[in-house]
This record gives sequence, structure tokens and C-alpha cells, in this order.
Amino acid sequence: MDVALAHALPALTALRDQGVIGAVGVGMNTVAPLLRVVAEADVDAVMVAGRWTLLDRTARPLLDACAGRGVAVVAAAPFNSGLLSRTCPTSDATFDYGPAPEPALRRARLLAEVSARHGTALPHAALRFPLRDPVWPAWSRASAPRRRSCPPPAGPSPI
Repeated sequence: MDVALAHALPALTALRDQGVIGAVGVGMNTVAPLLRVVAEADVDAVMVAGRWTLLDRTARPLLDACAGRGVAVVAAAPFNSGLLSRTCPTSDATFDYGPAPEPALRRARLLAEVSARHGTALPHAALRFPLRDPVWPAWSRASAPRRRSCPPPAGPSPI
């Protein structure tokens, strides 16, 4: 991480500032290193995988930091590697690339029931969840006017 912050990211920032590339971004499935990048580097976007979902909301501090610095966020892996991808999660579902632990499976089934009561399916709720946050669009600074013309979906999410 130290090398990336000291050398790679400044080099990418220089290329962006010269117009060679459109944006600088980083991505991973752990929050702490992304928080460090947002605090110490001049990035346009971060991609956080599996940490801003219906089941795992540990990326909240990252989203807050990104909102404060004007950094866009891509919330990847909204299905937590499978658990939220079915209308009714099954006992063989996966979560974070392994067998789903029983507490996660119970919560996913509860979320499926709540989704159904609100007229939607769990996979749809899982896809919609990260879009309700204002830092969701990941575009370069050059396309900032598009951010204003393409807002997040209107209306509350059922979950």
C-alpha cells in the first residue's frame, strides 16, 4: 500500500491531469485500505466489493469519506457472492466465496420475506440497495455534469 500511495497513484494522477487517462480509481473488498487511499491520494473513484450490500454494510465509513472528498463509489458484488442472488436463499448458498454461515442465511431469508411483502424480489432489492446512496455513480471528473443529470433512482428502497 505504501508503494502504491507513494508512486503508483501519483503517477496515475499525473497522467489524469495531463489528459492521458480519464480517471484514477482503486478497488478491493476490504474497507480499511480504501479509506487510506481516499484520505491520502487524489482518486476519482473507488470500487468496494461485497461491503455495501443488504447483508454487509461495513463500507459506511468509506462512503462517508468518499462523499466528503467527492470520490465516486462503485459497490460491486451486491449479491455477496451468491447469497442474495435468489428469490429464496437456499442452504447451499455462498457468502463471501464460501458456504453461507447460518446467521447470514437466516438474515437473507428474512430480507427475502421483507422484499416479497414490498412487491419485489431479493435480488432486485440487493441490486437497488447500493444505488440509494448519493456517492454511487463512478464517473471521472470530466463527466461531472452527467452526475447531475443522472440521479439515483427515485423512491425509497423497501429495505
